[in-house]
Amino acid sequence: MYTVEQAEGGRIALEQNSFGDCTSCHTSALTGRIGAASELPALASLPENDQKLITGNGGRVPPLVGPEFVGRWGKRSTRHLIQEFEKRFSPPADSIRFPAWTIDCRPRCGYRTDG
Repeated sequence: MYTVEQAEGGRIALEQNSFGDCTSCHTSALTGRIGAASELPALASLPENDQKLITGNGGRVPPLVGPEFVGRWGKRSTRHLIQEFEKRFSPPADSIRFPAWTIDCRPRCGYRTDG
């Protein structure tokens, strides 16, 4: 479970890039990358390490919002999502805020909130 305050904190932290620049790899809209030239920010504008990571993955980066994200994570619990974010991105003290914001749509998106 998470609170409205945690979800709002996640939104603010994302806007301030407190988790690292999520929007670099996952695009400005967090819709992921498929290798299209129109994706923003442009791949060529990113730091070299980010470019290597993305190109090494075939130009694809999964979305952090939307139907594909819900399809991938919707049947898992919030605990699983938080564990994934802890493993990949944020320090444990901040690990609830961004996942809370990401799944703040849980009532209408079908997220499980049990452990």
